[in-house]
Amino acid sequence: MWYYLISLPPSLSLPSASALVSSWDNVDENLRKVYSWKNGSMKQEGDPVKRPLLAVTLETVATEGVDAFYKDGKIAQSIVATANASDGIITLEDLETYEVKMEEPLKTQFHGTENKLILFH
Repeated sequence: MWYYLISLPPSLSLPSASALVSSWDNVDENLRKVYSWKNGSMKQEGDPVKRPLLAVTLETVATEGVDAFYKDGKIAQSIVATANASDGIITLEDLETYEVKMEEPLKTQFHGTENKLILFH
């Protein structure tokens, strides 16, 4: 399976959250917390978004290294526990044996700005 990350110029705006989600009924609770205000209304394009759990994850990887994510660290344990709570099948062994394979970035032009498309699997 291939995944990709693409860097786009900052001037390119993304669609508002309301355009991506037509109803809150089927939205994951964690996603809802990130993209809604305390009163329950949906944030709009340009509204600030805070990701404190992502900040903790990045800080953990920065201080404990990638083993916290792929080995038996607290991030790996959290990934497995979250997946299992939703009938997922991922295991610590899956994370421990995973190897990222990256390809050379593809370079493209978008609105006069060079962008890199990074493929990994």
